[in-house]
Amino acid sequence: MTNILAIDTNGSLTEVVTTSATKVVTIASDGSFTEVAASGTIKALTVDSAGLLQEATVTFGAAWSPLNLTALSAWYDPSDFTTMWQDSSKTTPITAVNQPVGYIADKSGNGYHLTQPTSASRPTLKQDGSSKYYLENSSGTYLALGTNNLLNNISNVFVGYTITPTVNTTGIILVFEDNSSNDVLELDFWDTSQGLTMGGIRLPTDSWSQMQSGSTTLTKHTFLAIQNYASAVGTIYVDGSIKSGPVSNMTAGNTPAVNGARMHLGHWFDGGYEFIGNIYQVVIGHAISGAEIVSLNTFLNSK
Repeated sequence: MTNILAIDTNGSLTEVVTTSATKVVTIASDGSFTEVAASGTIKALTVDSAGLLQEATVTFGAAWSPLNLTALSAWYDPSDFTTMWQDSSKTTPITAVNQPVGYIADKSGNGYHLTQPTSASRPTLKQDGSSKYYLENSSGTYLALGTNNLLNNISNVFVGYTITPTVNTTGIILVFEDNSSNDVLELDFWDTSQGLTMGGIRLPTDSWSQMQSGSTTLTKHTFLAIQNYASAVGTIYVDGSIKSGPVSNMTAGNTPAVNGARMHLGHWFDGGYEFIGNIYQVVIGHAISGAEIVSLNTFLNSK
């Protein structure tokens, strides 16, 4: 049984899936109904497949998040107001939608925070019709990370995100560039015919490599791209389903040493190729297991 009786914000009974509950209805020792917090292992009233009430033991735990990943590098979450400020110096916190975002903290704990010191270049925090929060990226807006070691000496990298492109033009969602102006990792919305892509060049001796999702739409999508540098094999998922991309033409076995890479979210370093659309989540990491792929795709799809 996965559906239980919970208490909504109005104090009314409602039927929800187990993971959505914060307060549930249980049976007290005297046989009466009572309200308790949804935590630990408790007996709760559940709803069976016939719609009848049953008493069952239900275990509640913390919801899965990217913090459960074993090799998380960076996580940007516009739904968490406590991680955002209107200015890059963190003097004015985000308190509501329609405010500019000049700083968003990396929730991984690794300190890869994104900033935008120029007020006119800051994306705007918005909320869609499903009450999901996102960064609205328009022409000239982006967030940046200065010199960092996020991609240094790794054998694998993955990037997952949830976005809605709103204009059918090529735009860079996320890009890392080294000190020689090589785009070592680039994730794009190409257009509706070619869809979402992941590409890059690790070393000057490598050729450009790119995987494409194929045709897509100007609607909300989740995207997870995984690059195994050791074997030069890439895999991409769109809306939770695996897609086949072209074989990488990078040299297998090379370990990238991208010292001094910089990152932009929503904009290319040299101007142009701006991503026009909405950015709901961005998760970056290294090695990822099959079970973690499933969990991350499910998480991104919920945002």
